Amino acid sequence: MPNFHNGYLNQGDPLGALANTFYLTADNQAISVEGLSFAKLNSNNTTATNRTFTIANSSLFGQVVTFELITGSSTTCELANSGSVKLAAAWTPLQYQTLTLQWDGSYWVELGRSVPSLPANIALTDGHIFVGDAVDVAQDVAVTGDITISNAGVVAIASDVIVNADVKTDAAIA
Repeated sequence: MPNFHNGYLNQGDPLGALANTFYLTADNQAISVEGLSFAKLNSNNTTATNRTFTIANSSLFGQVVTFELITGSSTTCELANSGSVKLAAAWTPLQYQTLTLQWDGSYWVELGRSVPSLPANIALTDGHIFVGDAVDVAQDVAVTGDITISNAGVVAIASDVIVNADVKTDAAIA
C-alpha cells in the first residue's frame, strides 16, 4: 500500500479488524483506541486495581471496539464504570475475557462481555467451592457459617451452631 500509512495497519489486515496491543505497566494508564476494532491488553500486575486504565474519547461516532486480556492467568487489570465509560459493573477480566464497547458520541457504552468456561484442571483450594460474583465470574471461596464441606462434597452442620431460634416452633423438639 504505497500511498497509505497507519501505525495500526499491517499488510493483509482487513480494514474492519484494526488491532493494537497495549501494555499496562502503571496505574491509571490512558489508552487511545481511535480507529481500532480490537485492543489486546497485557498487564504486569496480579491486582486488578493496580492496573486500572482509561479510554480516550473517540471522534468516530458508532465506533465499536473489543478488548481482550491476553496475558497469563496470574495477571489482570480493571476498567472502572466511570468518566466516559458506561459499564454494567467494573471490568476486571481474567485471561482471554473480552469486553465490547461502542462510542455514542459522549460515552463508551458496554455492548457485552465474555466469561470463559472453567477448564477441568483449574486450581481450587481444598474444601472451597466456586461461587459466581457480581459480574458472573467464578471465585474460589470458603464455605462459612453454620455448615462445613469436605473435599469429597460432604456437607455437615457444624458443632454447637443450632440454637432454639433455628428450630421451627412446632417441631416438637425438647
